[in-house]
Amino acid sequence: MKKLFLALAIIVCGLAVSAQDRTDSLHVAHYDIHLNITDFSTHRIFGYTDLQVVSKVDGLSHVNLDLQHLNVDSVFVGGIATTDYSHEGNLLHINLPAPACNNGDEVAVRVCYSGVPGTDSYFGGFYFSGEYCYNLGVAFRDLPHNFGRVWYPCLDFFTDKSTYTFHIETEAGKRAICGGYLQDSVATDSNTVIWNWILEEPVCTYLTSVAVGNYMHYAD
Repeated sequence: MKKLFLALAIIVCGLAVSAQDRTDSLHVAHYDIHLNITDFSTHRIFGYTDLQVVSKVDGLSHVNLDLQHLNVDSVFVGGIATTDYSHEGNLLHINLPAPACNNGDEVAVRVCYSGVPGTDSYFGGFYFSGEYCYNLGVAFRDLPHNFGRVWYPCLDFFTDKSTYTFHIETEAGKRAICGGYLQDSVATDSNTVIWNWILEEPVCTYLTSVAVGNYMHYAD
């Protein structure tokens, strides 16, 4: 029992150090997530996320984000397209243009991506079930246990809290439900609806949520 406790303590400490390494130098103040979730046959999603990245150190030359299973289609830094990035495994490494950012500097990063979002082998991830889909933000077997990275690029640590806006495009007969409050919904020319949600209370990635399906609005 003592050996098991020691092993668990070592794992937890290792995760804490890993999280501290990145959250000591980076903070994502806001995520603006734009996703098309209309493909219920192949379960593919696509879109982009704008991140408001804040440097917490002097001389920051790169941004490391988490993105699992999904493919990076393009990256923009400060509104300008860049090819100076790599996506290996779950880590999206983006080099920043000179000069390097100093403490308190903000940089706008846009990541365009697509693919079939992943799931944990036991619990957590992004699931399609019939005409519904939803995410579960905590993974039991993946490390770290936060699972925002299966549907948007993020700093996927519980120590980093951010505000959010969600713009989820669905088929006209479906609704998108996210954390926060619904600002409005806008019909498009392609027989889809974009649902715009705002989450003003800073939360960590595993608390963000999205669900799409044939939901009905009920008020009492």
